[in-house]
Amino acid sequence: MTILQRLQAHLTHHADAYRLGWVLLAAGLLVGLFMVTQPVNLRHHNALLGHFSQLQTDESRLGEAVLQLSFNLSNNYDEVTAIMSSLRASLRTLRSGELTSELRQASEFQQQLRLLEQRIVSKQDALERFKSRNAVLKNSLLYLPHAKDDLIRDLPARSVVPTQVEALLEQLLLNRVKGGLLERGNVNGILTALEKQSVSLSPVARDKVERLIRHAHLIDEFERSIPNLVRQLTSSADNNGLAKAYGRHFDQQQQRAAVYQFFLLVAALALLAYAVHTFVRLREQTDRLELAASVFATASEGITITDIQGTIVDVNAAFSRLTGYSRDEVIGKNPRLLSSGRQSPEFYANMWRTIAATGEWQGEIWNRRKNGDIYPEWLTITTATTRRSSQKKPTHYVATFSDISQHKKNEAEIYQLAFYDPLTALPNRRLLTDRLRQILSARNHGEGHAALLFIDIDNFKTINDIKGNDIGDLLLTEIAKRLQACAREGDTVARLGSDEFVVLLQGLATEATQTAPQIKAAAEKIRNAINAPYWLRDFEYTCSCSMGVSLSSAQVSAEEMLQHANTAMSEAKAAGRNTLRFFDPAMQSALEARAALEADLRQALALQQFALYYQLQVNTDGQAIGAEALVRWQHPQKGLISPASFIPLSEETGLILPLGQWILQTACAQLKAWEANPATRELVLAVNVSARQISSDTFVSQVETALRDSGINPARLKLEITESMLLSGVEKVISTMLQLKALGVDFSMDDFGTGYSSLQYLKRLPLDQIKIDQSFVRDIAAAKSDQAIVGTIIAMAHSLNLSVIAEGVETQAQRETLAGKGCSNFQGYLFSQPVPIETFETLLSRYRPPAPLQLPH
Repeated sequence: MTILQRLQAHLTHHADAYRLGWVLLAAGLLVGLFMVTQPVNLRHHNALLGHFSQLQTDESRLGEAVLQLSFNLSNNYDEVTAIMSSLRASLRTLRSGELTSELRQASEFQQQLRLLEQRIVSKQDALERFKSRNAVLKNSLLYLPHAKDDLIRDLPARSVVPTQVEALLEQLLLNRVKGGLLERGNVNGILTALEKQSVSLSPVARDKVERLIRHAHLIDEFERSIPNLVRQLTSSADNNGLAKAYGRHFDQQQQRAAVYQFFLLVAALALLAYAVHTFVRLREQTDRLELAASVFATASEGITITDIQGTIVDVNAAFSRLTGYSRDEVIGKNPRLLSSGRQSPEFYANMWRTIAATGEWQGEIWNRRKNGDIYPEWLTITTATTRRSSQKKPTHYVATFSDISQHKKNEAEIYQLAFYDPLTALPNRRLLTDRLRQILSARNHGEGHAALLFIDIDNFKTINDIKGNDIGDLLLTEIAKRLQACAREGDTVARLGSDEFVVLLQGLATEATQTAPQIKAAAEKIRNAINAPYWLRDFEYTCSCSMGVSLSSAQVSAEEMLQHANTAMSEAKAAGRNTLRFFDPAMQSALEARAALEADLRQALALQQFALYYQLQVNTDGQAIGAEALVRWQHPQKGLISPASFIPLSEETGLILPLGQWILQTACAQLKAWEANPATRELVLAVNVSARQISSDTFVSQVETALRDSGINPARLKLEITESMLLSGVEKVISTMLQLKALGVDFSMDDFGTGYSSLQYLKRLPLDQIKIDQSFVRDIAAAKSDQAIVGTIIAMAHSLNLSVIAEGVETQAQRETLAGKGCSNFQGYLFSQPVPIETFETLLSRYRPPAPLQLPH
């Protein structure tokens, strides 16, 4: 049996004892409450109700018997005697019997009981008087007829006494029939008359009359008193008082019982709730124990339980899986059999001190499997305690461990991915920056110089495009090997990405005069190694590199050193590649100025700080034929900024797209304004288009929208393109030009002769005009070569049915020479500089408006 199973059995046993104790206590409580809630003995209650009913019945029977005796319906007094005995017996029971032991404490009931006793005594006395008087009355009534007959025999024949006696008897019998409603005046009158008549009678007769009168008086008296006795004996109204007193006492007892029953119900519900709570808690405890046993058995982590002496008492299945030892092999053993020997005795001593102080310990430890393999594990040891009195006493130690071999391997891989380049296994930017910070920190404490060599492989994109990324990656791997071979001990070679590498040189001389030669020597060694031929699978390849150098200083951070080296490398590329450049502060200033100009340029677009200037274009007759729209930037602080400063930047950053769209819309709006004036409605406005614009998928729709919104004649808009656009994506350029040509827009080839002058593509372009670059115009009056070139350009244009315009015309000699070569249109300072629209419209008044435009054929 495992420790957890024994623990479960122990708790289960005590749980049963606890449940039994609570059940017994609850049963005793319920019995006690039940006894309290029975204040009235039901047997006594029913007996009392029987006695009350018997009293009522006996009094009713007594009244009936008395009435029967009163009306001569019965002559038997045994029944009334038995009834009175029953009443006295009921009284004795109620007064001193067990039934009324509790009722005798009730004053009202005792008062009613005394009244009952008085009533029974009164009835007994009335019954005795009734019996005696009723007997006398009956005897008198029996005697009176005989006395009458005996009297009549002694009376004279004519005496009135017999008549009076008959009247008396009749009246007495009539009164008896009336039930005591005697007419005493009639009886008294007859008796008075009979007494007067008796005086004249003989002594014998008079004596008989007197006896008859005495009996009549007795009958009359008893007839009047017996009804009262009968009423007294038949009355039973006062019997209800005793029953009512008991009823009120019973109601009080019932109310008290109801209160007790309520508390009993509450207690029962509370007991039931507690029983349910206890059951649920025991069930949860059982479930937790079962869950703990299941977790112990099925846990993926190894679990070892030892006693306080460190002897293993139980292990789980994961322990056997991780260590190779079965449960039977380790029970009773010490965990030292797993020790690898890598931890010192001091390590274990510190571990047990921590356990003794805090009750737990966790950390990384190396252990040995049964097969001898040593592996790292994460071990947690906790102390299991039991509470004795108010103190906790340790009973067992529970060790939980897991094999972290894969975890450590993953950590190494994560570290490799986080700090090393996956392709070349060189340190990446993060690790390089970290090492550079450490070196700069040491440099600030007086150690030697450090330098960064920023290396970029020249024309790396070409081999990627030609041979594919696999060959490019192979080249980068070979370059990384050569760089590592060139590095000194302590130097760091890193790859920042793509074809960019950095070599961190340490331990350089403290004097700048000695540092520069050291760096040049290291750079030259690297350059020669990289320039050596590479054998990439099945072909040989040669490449070069451009390098930039930045030196450490107390004022420069690691990030700034990298930026400075990158700037120097860019200068090396601009200088023709395959060379080395040191960082110059002027380079950084230029970069910062460029960044500031870019920020201002973006803001200028949002605030619309641009304006169009117009440079006049004339024909050989000096007539104005149009103008070229040139953008100017009116900076709020720096004033008017030349396009040579911001147009190249806008090309590089892509801002030329929104700027070009604004120029196009503004130019179309100006053409629309010119249509209102006959002097300007035939003017043509030329707008320069950048390579980014014409390569954009939305450029055609932008032009179409500008034409539609302004409503101008498309032939008045001329788009100027440059030969450099044809260097890449010539097919895309031709396709776009054809779509725009279908809208009615004209095209002019700007700077002709200075770029990609291929007649193969030139004949396919839907051009309307060729603009001779000012580099050929500048010396045309004196230079024969420029005259020959310009003549050739003009002849070729005419052969392609294209008009020609020369830009940069500044002198009359230049104009005459150009005209002599066949050039018919001119643009330059000879006629006007680029000016705002107000100045341009004033300038037009000096030139005769042109006739409708006729292009040469």
